[in-house]
Amino acid sequence: MRPSLLSSFLRRSSAVLMTLGVASTTTFLLLERAVSAQSAPIPNETVGCELLIVGGGLSGTATAYESLLAGRTVCMTELTDWVGGQISSQGTSALDEAQKQRSLLFYAEGYKALRQRIENFYGELNYGDCWVSVSCFLPRDAHAILSDMLEDAARQGGGELKWFPSTVVKELEISADGRMIDSAIAIQHTPQPGTPPINTERLSETFIDSYQYEDSDRFAKKIIQFVPTALENTSPADWYVVEATETGEVIALSGVPYR
Repeated sequence: MRPSLLSSFLRRSSAVLMTLGVASTTTFLLLERAVSAQSAPIPNETVGCELLIVGGGLSGTATAYESLLAGRTVCMTELTDWVGGQISSQGTSALDEAQKQRSLLFYAEGYKALRQRIENFYGELNYGDCWVSVSCFLPRDAHAILSDMLEDAARQGGGELKWFPSTVVKELEISADGRMIDSAIAIQHTPQPGTPPINTERLSETFIDSYQYEDSDRFAKKIIQFVPTALENTSPADWYVVEATETGEVIALSGVPYR
């Protein structure tokens, strides 16, 4: 999609971001019916973290898991209200594994822990008895298992998870030299009183509303500003912003060149 269409949906900076962790290479696709440009209102809340992970799919959850084990303060946002992406909210709840890799159990420790927890949860690895994978399960259970893994990682490593479901990043504030993300402005949406639960409609029906600052008949909005946690160490950066969305939104917002 042309940059002009991208900028009409998500406010985009022309600065080139150098300190950006990229955890997704998915092509950034947007609805052509764009949201009109809006000025960011005063945030309702400011939250500090060492890592801001934008997107709570498998890559975002894996990043959070390892960071929590390392004792870091992690903020993670997600458009939906579940962690896990493909194996939870997207409904493809089957582990995609190569036969050779499986025979050697050649996996990262976190992934092996996930497999083991699935087996422990059901008493077997392939609860769904499917042919496409050696492990199939219910999407809601994948969300629950991954949530427990993140809680345990925080407890074990001394980290802290600040979880923001139903939240999208709308704008980035870039440093004057164009090398750092100084802060991120996000919108969290919750159902208005008297309206149906969050997942009553299809995501495509509420997607546009999720990215608008103003309250709607459907959603109440909370504006959150994410900033680096003040630290006394001499790390290379104040914080790290990890692109883990399904659509590469941080890449578009930051102006990083991509194909």
